[in-house]
Amino acid sequence: MIGEEQQQTETVACSECFKPYEVPVFMVGTRKIRFDSTCDECADKEQKAYEEQMKRDEQAQRLAAFASLCPPLYQDTDPSRIYTPYVRAVEDWEFNPTGLILVGPAGKGKSRAAWMLIKRYILAGKRCFGVTATQLAKFAADQWHSRVEDRNKAEYVIQECKSCSILLLDDLGKQKFTERAELELFDILEYRTSHKKPTIATSNSDGKSFRQMLSEDRGEPILRRLQQFSTIIQYK
Repeated sequence: MIGEEQQQTETVACSECFKPYEVPVFMVGTRKIRFDSTCDECADKEQKAYEEQMKRDEQAQRLAAFASLCPPLYQDTDPSRIYTPYVRAVEDWEFNPTGLILVGPAGKGKSRAAWMLIKRYILAGKRCFGVTATQLAKFAADQWHSRVEDRNKAEYVIQECKSCSILLLDDLGKQKFTERAELELFDILEYRTSHKKPTIATSNSDGKSFRQMLSEDRGEPILRRLQQFSTIIQYK
């Protein structure tokens, strides 16, 4: 019948290893159509090489994402210089609704340890975000900035703080929050705890000292959300 396809096979040489292998040949009338390039073994190798390259590219993109988020000082950290319980805590922590709070004096590696955890999960494909308490206060105020660019940036940061898989709040308790910043902190923590999203935090202040920096209305609810939904690692 005119136009009817007839399948045959031919022996050809693989373009990679040059070994002979069988390929299907379709005859459409007097026209021969043959699809060949590499043998199955070489095709499997090409596919595996492609998949490995994709993984390398993906990891490179994740490393770039971490580098754009993490302050340069904390990107390369020697764990041996960090207070050992902090290191153990961030290495042992597995993704779950209960976060971590690292508490202790300056210079003990709280921020470095927290960023180690964030790096691990960015490389694992989790959507992470991090800000300092000072930055959060600034972005809370900038939502009413006269410049559209500043307003948009502030709104983006606040939304990321709420919606990311893992949030790092660095240096809580370094300063007294404004009413606007305190309200945003409460909203972020309320959203995250109610949606079972973990928060990682660092602070120089213990619970009592941090509570004194907060208002009467929101201080206790903020502290309760931090304490009840976190494992606290205190420097001793």
